[in-house]
Amino acid sequence: MSYDPLRYYWSAVFSVLWGNEGIVPIRFSIAIIQALGIFYGIRILQQEKITIHPFMVAILSIALAAWMSPRHKTYDAAIAIFSVFSVTVFLSNPNERWNEFRLGLAVGFAALVGRNHGVYALFGAILAYSTSLWHGSQEGNCRIRSINSFTMGVIVGYSPIAVWMLFYQGAFGAFVDSVLFLFTIESTNLPLPVPWPTPSRIISSFSLAEVRDLLLGIGFVWFALCCFLAPAVLFLSRWLPSLRSPMLIGSACLVLPYVHYAFSRADIGHFALGIFPIFFFTIALVQLCKPYRTLILLALTASGLTLALPYISGWKCLAEQPCHIVEVHGDQIAVDANQYSEISVVQDAVSSFGGKENGFLVAPFMPGAYALYSARSPMWAVYALWARGEQAELREIQRMEESKISFALLDLQDLDGRKELNFASTNPRVLTYIEQKFAKFKIVNSHVRLYYGPKNSSAAEGMIPGD
Repeated sequence: MSYDPLRYYWSAVFSVLWGNEGIVPIRFSIAIIQALGIFYGIRILQQEKITIHPFMVAILSIALAAWMSPRHKTYDAAIAIFSVFSVTVFLSNPNERWNEFRLGLAVGFAALVGRNHGVYALFGAILAYSTSLWHGSQEGNCRIRSINSFTMGVIVGYSPIAVWMLFYQGAFGAFVDSVLFLFTIESTNLPLPVPWPTPSRIISSFSLAEVRDLLLGIGFVWFALCCFLAPAVLFLSRWLPSLRSPMLIGSACLVLPYVHYAFSRADIGHFALGIFPIFFFTIALVQLCKPYRTLILLALTASGLTLALPYISGWKCLAEQPCHIVEVHGDQIAVDANQYSEISVVQDAVSSFGGKENGFLVAPFMPGAYALYSARSPMWAVYALWARGEQAELREIQRMEESKISFALLDLQDLDGRKELNFASTNPRVLTYIEQKFAKFKIVNSHVRLYYGPKNSSAAEGMIPGD
């Protein structure tokens, strides 16, 4: 998922209103987004042609909330739900005046949160419009007007980014570079093997963890099946009125892009963020099985909660292991043992080497370390996980020189067990610069090194163009 500006400005508003830069106002802003996501999810479930008992709606809402569990991805989860809602509203009455404009506005808005969501929403909107033509729902003489109205909606919805690029120095170049970078790496993510279900593992060693792995594998199988079921539903709906539920058609229009996202890195986090169109698509299909639909929905909800709950931070503190309390900008925060260890390493380094006064580098993981001290990252790459070429590395080195970093905390593990994804392989010039700049390093654990102590004030000499 891309990290586009709207989520940051939204959080910043609450920090200003709260009067501090702590994590509580950020959490509050995210809680509002999660509540809005659940609200629009309920609105989808209450579509006119879908009849679901209020008790079942409440249960499904709990499941929705659980699947929004990757906390820093709540924006992405909510915008995926909002995209499904926008398409279902359009399909409820495709000939209503301004309906196409509102759909385009929703697409532009989705791109403000994440440009990938904008692409997904655009795909779903085009498919929804094509389906309405396939059904004969669109009046022929209105088609050109509809396309123009939709296009204008997209432009208006995305216009804040255009204004931002116009007035914020370097924004346009960074935007173009980020798009071109996808073509350079020929991928949208770092792929992982798909965890297909293996029932034999449960037979040999039964445990709750094995059950969750099996459920995740079954989930990916269902995702793959939905890639065939969704187009089939869209095609057959012309002749089968029972398949014309706005929720069924609307979610089917968004299945393919979000399944692609889930499979782009097949782990629980990406599965959770790809699930929402499939969530509503599955519920709509279950509604066709009237004698057993309540039982099926309860079974699916129980399975989903079994899989999702362990990945919610609060659940970990309550059910799995005691959490540690850390103070961040005056707020008391409960974190798990792994997060506590990471925060402690950063805090010790800052207190020892003066990171508060000067800059510091933490890479390629833990970008949240900078938020602990309201510090600017000297690297522009949020996660420096890909090789980006010599010029990109030299620009990063120049920014580090300007930041006068006091120490560098580098994670040198082979990501996903792949040596080519080690920081030494993806950013060799940056690593060379760090090794030349600092006199000492401390081995924090098997793969994390802390570089500190001035060694060479001209470490970047000859590396930066113009030196």
